[in-house]
Amino acid sequence: MNHLLENFPLVPGITITDDGVDSPRSYTNEDIDKRIDAVAKGLLELNLPPNSTIAVLGTVTYNFVTLNIGIARARHAVVPVNYKIPKEQIEFCVRDSGAVIAFCDAELRHLVPDTIKCIAFESEEFEQFLKYGEYDMPEYNPDYVHSIMYTSGTTGNPKGVVTTYQARIIQVSKGLPTPVPHPSKNSRLVLINPSPLYHLAGKNNVEVEMFFSGFKEIHLILMPVFNAKKYIVAIKKYSPTRITLIAPMMSMILQEKELLSSVDTSAVGKIVLTSSHAPRKLQEEIMRYFKNVRVIENPYGMTETGPLFSQAHPLNIPKPAMSVGYPLPMVEARLDSDGVLQVKSPTILANYHNRPDLFNNSMTEDGFFITGDIFTVNKYGFYFYQGRADDMFKSGGEKIYPSEIEPIIERHPDVALSSIVGLPDEIKGNKPYAFVELKPNCNTTAEQIKDFIVKNVATYQIPRHVWVLDQLPRTNIGKIDRRKLVEMAKELLLTQKQ
Repeated sequence: MNHLLENFPLVPGITITDDGVDSPRSYTNEDIDKRIDAVAKGLLELNLPPNSTIAVLGTVTYNFVTLNIGIARARHAVVPVNYKIPKEQIEFCVRDSGAVIAFCDAELRHLVPDTIKCIAFESEEFEQFLKYGEYDMPEYNPDYVHSIMYTSGTTGNPKGVVTTYQARIIQVSKGLPTPVPHPSKNSRLVLINPSPLYHLAGKNNVEVEMFFSGFKEIHLILMPVFNAKKYIVAIKKYSPTRITLIAPMMSMILQEKELLSSVDTSAVGKIVLTSSHAPRKLQEEIMRYFKNVRVIENPYGMTETGPLFSQAHPLNIPKPAMSVGYPLPMVEARLDSDGVLQVKSPTILANYHNRPDLFNNSMTEDGFFITGDIFTVNKYGFYFYQGRADDMFKSGGEKIYPSEIEPIIERHPDVALSSIVGLPDEIKGNKPYAFVELKPNCNTTAEQIKDFIVKNVATYQIPRHVWVLDQLPRTNIGKIDRRKLVEMAKELLLTQKQ
């Protein structure tokens, strides 16, 4: 346990730029620390019950970041709510979490239930809420709830992932006593973060560098929402040394070929793609536009688990391409008979809020969390992601993994993205179907794509139909929405039969 992080102290040398305002504003280490303490003191003067839950709806801004950490210093629990989900689900998250107060961007105020007090950022009320000056930080309790992060399930309302203070600190430090210093004497990190703070990937992008960075100088640029063109413009403006994005965001950036080609990307030495699998083709295309990138990482983790794998092997064996890494020292990892990853770690969730039944069904009798993701592992202990267990389906007795077929389809020079879904069939059990998104200015037909697939996959993997869409539907964080594609496939087949 890293006791140095109990009060969430900032690392020296950090600067934050809020890029979303009309005129971008930058804040020094001292500015940031004072603002965080003003939030903490403001919360304490509200005399809320200990470890109260506080809802936040907002884009990626200085206000959200400093509020989030101020909540931790006041020993309360933050509930960052996804403002892009339906309003009734937002209301469920706020109500289910037991939040006693909410903070939000002014333009999102209408989404917050009227039953809870809400303070809008940048308002006069918010400025009055902030209390600058000395205060007594409450005693640290490792078992207090640090956060409840709601993740979308396959059906019904989102489920609240409960993380304790102790688990969060271990997530940030990965169990290490001190940060690993960057090898360069004049190490400097410049990072642009557009990943939403209601997802663990976005929180980690910000908080790991604020509390546990190995760099001597950190410049963190906050971009309120992701936009591929604006992100490329930000690369030109800020010259980031590392890019950390949700993998589908990078796919969208690479489609802006003309703009991307006009920008100097030479400062970027490392790219980290989070939250979803980054296929080999995507990684290869990245290298065409980011010539100085030495490392591309595609780490694995879940809201329920935090980080699980290290990019380094204890025997210094090089990490193979496409591997998510080797288990961290604090992590026990194993595969069940179907190849589903199970993990035991001090970073995993304490519970699903108000859903002990769901939590119990996610745990084995000996305390391993069942991830629902399929992996393979090589003889050196490196793990390789294969796909979601619930994406896999059987057709004529053969197991079909979309993650095996999609990279093959995407080898076609005109294909940007693809997705395989299975639909029930009375004889086969299920049959595969394919959706494809073409690269800009390409006119390849579905028949031509299918001919390519037939020549490159096993017979049982051949999709019965291929549909070309202008754009594959995506979730609110940019992942391909397979559930929507299943419904689309059903409708398209029904239309064809009529």
